[in-house]
Amino acid sequence: MKPLLYIQGVFDPLTNGHVDIIKKSSKLFSKVYVIVANNSNKTHMFSQSERFKFVENTLKDIDNIEVISYDGIISNIAKELL
Repeated sequence: MKPLLYIQGVFDPLTNGHVDIIKKSSKLFSKVYVIVANNSNKTHMFSQSERFKFVENTLKDIDNIEVISYDGIISNIAKELL
């Protein structure tokens, strides 16, 4: 099993397709970080806080997934998490 994976997205809204990919990834990797990002160039239906809660609640039963809300360059958070 590979050590970790970063999945980032705006998730506005979180779809069944997103959830399917994340769940499948959790079976292939020992740790999956799901990063709820913000895109300042878009008008969002839900706030970043709401999107984070949606994702966190949907994936709460999968032990090797950690949901993170991040408002910056994704590669920076990836370096921090190593």
